[in-house]
Amino acid sequence: MVQKNLMDWFVPFKDLTPAQRTVVGKTTAKVTGRHWIKGYAGSGKTIVLTHAAILLLKKNRRAKVCYLTYTHALKDLTAMGLAEAGADAVEVRTVNDFIHSPEKYSHILVDEVQDIAAAKLKVIVASAPHVIAAGDPAQSLYPNSPTPAQISGTLKSPQIHILRDMPRLSLMTFQIGHHINPSAKAANGAEVREEGSRAVVLKASSQSAEFNKVFQLAEAAAKPGAPAAVLFPKHTQIQDFADCVAKLKGAGAVPPRKAMHLGNYEDFNEFFTKAKVPLRYFGNSSGDLAESEKRKTVFVMTYHSAKGLDFPHVFIPGLNSDSQLDARPKPLSKLSNERTLLFVAITRTKNQLTLSYHGEPHTLITDLPEECI
Repeated sequence: MVQKNLMDWFVPFKDLTPAQRTVVGKTTAKVTGRHWIKGYAGSGKTIVLTHAAILLLKKNRRAKVCYLTYTHALKDLTAMGLAEAGADAVEVRTVNDFIHSPEKYSHILVDEVQDIAAAKLKVIVASAPHVIAAGDPAQSLYPNSPTPAQISGTLKSPQIHILRDMPRLSLMTFQIGHHINPSAKAANGAEVREEGSRAVVLKASSQSAEFNKVFQLAEAAAKPGAPAAVLFPKHTQIQDFADCVAKLKGAGAVPPRKAMHLGNYEDFNEFFTKAKVPLRYFGNSSGDLAESEKRKTVFVMTYHSAKGLDFPHVFIPGLNSDSQLDARPKPLSKLSNERTLLFVAITRTKNQLTLSYHGEPHTLITDLPEECI
């Protein structure tokens, strides 16, 4: 069942917080209008949006409902959740797929609205009389992302719904995330899930030593139905990590990706499957969440592909002083962008966070709160 996969991501409606249930009700009370669900990382924006889609379909089985995600990873997860709830008639698409082939719908629900360029958002809004958007401007990862004013303007003065609490985050994860990116503001009086475990910061003598240790820890932590995640900012680092794991396991040479710009990892995943090594890439239409239900799995992903997901054990390697966390060319890369990227990666953590580096640490992790590590 989906609620046992990927860290109980699909929370049944009865287990939502009262505030989350209220937002589901308010956004689906009418069949026209514009809504924007806001909230800090871990506040449950995606699951609330998913339940809104389920309720709209229950109210009218003939309604044409579309759910738009920014990434393929979140598209697959959302489709699993909708199917579990008997709402597989909801059409789940990526934003780019929709823009290439727009259609008219009764209702459109769009996640990660802060990452959608204003021109694309305008096309989406014009395609349905009822639009429910969800997103947090503090988690915007792309240079052409709209400002909050542009989002509100394109949605035509939407009703705003704020999710105050963060039931997915522990206090430790929240404090580290806030330290990394203090510009991300939580609502006054916001509550987290629990105190949680302190983060672990590992130092290694070399990249290979670091990557080997990270994989060994991730493999030990992963369990059927509860995969571990290793997150990197760049695809080249994923290839380096995979090479180290293959050498560690005596598996031979990892095949290069066929289409670098598309992030094609089918050969990558097939290689590790045949080698009986539980490492899989998930994202860019590669990888299968269902596999992690049956056997222990260590997912390796980019920070971007991990958006909207959460894992009980998250490992973030390669946090060295000379590492560029922003994958864009250096003239375009800024420390503020790196803060946002690392914040997004860190807040994928539900229970245990492990940060690591070799050489000297990245400036963003040199002064983490002592009470959190």
